Amino acid sequence: MIEVLVAIAILMIAIVGPLTIAAKSIQSSQYARQQITATYFAQEGITAIHAIRNESALAYIDNSTANPWEWTTAMQNYLSLSACFISSTNKNGCNIDFSDSSLEDNAVSCATKSNCTMELQIINSNSKKSPFYVLKATSSPSSPTPYTRMIRLKSLNGGDEILITSTVEWNSKLLGGIYSITATSSVFNVYQ
Repeated sequence: MIEVLVAIAILMIAIVGPLTIAAKSIQSSQYARQQITATYFAQEGITAIHAIRNESALAYIDNSTANPWEWTTAMQNYLSLSACFISSTNKNGCNIDFSDSSLEDNAVSCATKSNCTMELQIINSNSKKSPFYVLKATSSPSSPTPYTRMIRLKSLNGGDEILITSTVEWNSKLLGGIYSITATSSVFNVYQ
């Protein structure tokens, strides 16, 4: 009888060890997938601000605007970007949706965190398109994701440099807890 109990104990150790390793590897791969997705969202936020700066420069080249650095002062067409600039009254920043080409018009204040939650747009199953992430899907249904992106802009060096900080937070149910990724970049006023 003792031999049978010892054999069962050895068998249990032999089975539980690999199962524990397998569970930990699944957990690690899930976290890696979430981290890669969050890194992509953070970089996308930086890219949005660079694209707005580039659009302003192209408008200046076409002589349709007087000042290519105008977008940093939140004037005229760029009033919606004022939500992105950090001040004593605004610590939250904004999020920008890539649903169409007018990025500066798609800036949404993150004063309410739910405004900046990314959603996965649901595509018709007959469609050959892949689903994509949006802020708020208006034309088709979507499902919320655990990701929230906040883009913060800060004017430096007398307004000749804009520091861009894009932070993505997500709640990992598998690992338990809130995680975040932050990407930073700067754009400079090269027109003076």
